[in-house]
Amino acid sequence: MKSFIKSKRMYIVVLGCLIGVLAMTISGIALAKTTVTVWGVTQEPENTLIRETIIPAFEELYPDLEIAFETIPSSDYSSKLLAAFTAGRGPDMVWANIPFLMELGFTKPIPEDIIDDAYMAANYLVDYKYKGERHFIPTGTMGCILYYNKDILAEAGIKVGDIGTTWDDAAVTFEKLTVWNGPMLIQAGYAFNGYGSSEWQTYIRQMSGQSMYSKVSEGKYRIQANIPEAKESFGRILDYFDKSKVNARGFLNWNEALGLGKAAIVPWWTWGAGYMNATYPDIDWGAAKYPTFTGDGPYGYANEIDNIYMVTTSDEGEKLEATWKFWQFLSMEDENVRAICEAKGIVPLKLNLMNDPWISAREDLVVLKKQMNDPKGGHIYFGSSISVTSRELKRAFEAVVLGGEDIEESLITAEEAINKDLAENEYWILDYRQ
Repeated sequence: MKSFIKSKRMYIVVLGCLIGVLAMTISGIALAKTTVTVWGVTQEPENTLIRETIIPAFEELYPDLEIAFETIPSSDYSSKLLAAFTAGRGPDMVWANIPFLMELGFTKPIPEDIIDDAYMAANYLVDYKYKGERHFIPTGTMGCILYYNKDILAEAGIKVGDIGTTWDDAAVTFEKLTVWNGPMLIQAGYAFNGYGSSEWQTYIRQMSGQSMYSKVSEGKYRIQANIPEAKESFGRILDYFDKSKVNARGFLNWNEALGLGKAAIVPWWTWGAGYMNATYPDIDWGAAKYPTFTGDGPYGYANEIDNIYMVTTSDEGEKLEATWKFWQFLSMEDENVRAICEAKGIVPLKLNLMNDPWISAREDLVVLKKQMNDPKGGHIYFGSSISVTSRELKRAFEAVVLGGEDIEESLITAEEAINKDLAENEYWILDYRQ
């Protein structure tokens, strides 16, 4: 009898343990979360905003999902992404400002039940597709304007409206604001060192009114760099150094020159405000319209995927559904889009956010917005940011401007190298407002 009671007790204990284990297993299953991995580039204050505000709000809304957000320094970002995807270990979602992962086939198109043509037409200033499919929505834009030192202009008796909206008029202003002490440049009227290649390419685009690229077939292009507009644009740059002398070879780069009070006016994309406020808070800067040869647009290039996220090919099934949920929360919720654009200092491309009061409070974004909406042509999104093109055109620029080499020979050399790359690879080149 005692043996029976003992056996019964043991049975009850074992049964209780089994029930406990089963309960813990069921509880563990119930508490298991799906983790969505997101990679972004190291940039503040956007990273802090996403970590401390957007992700907690999303995880509260979806308790069964969690976001693992990793940031990587910009110098390593592209190479680490490429290595991860090539090895089959890419993140579920990525930040992007160039579309190379899309071109390589590592991103997924947005499902039609999330975003369709009618939604984009009704809600966004621009819309882009790659091979007939939409892989992102253009959150915000950044482009080039003029930044100027308010104290220098005030001392010279020049108002912002007097700078000039054409390059010819602006050149006169630059001369008035230039100060030399014998052979030494003390104050540049127009400092663009470190930015010169981009300035030269912008002049070409403004003069020609069309792209240097011509489309051969889907993904295949050729470039014509040895064109009259490229040569004339070189003349304009050389005149700044050798004729009007509003700048000098070897002078400070544009950002240092403005920040140290050594330049009156500089060209700068609209990330300049954040840089100036953080690095040179004592400089009272202002913003003005970027000149053109006619006084109207197009003004030059802009990046209209300056702050976007793409869903990658790493996911399928339930994991993919979770990733799309976070993508929608980050990319489509007005509150989050507005906060990210404000943190990064870019003009939203969603129509109902373009008139937000915070934009009106920033001189540089007010100017950029006016240029974007110029009916004669705003800013131009280039599509692919091709490293070979940038490298070869910069090499040609330095050969001519700094090395005194022949313009035509330098352009032909660049053209040949770029076309070799274009023949061997596929790119998504726009270079116009679609």
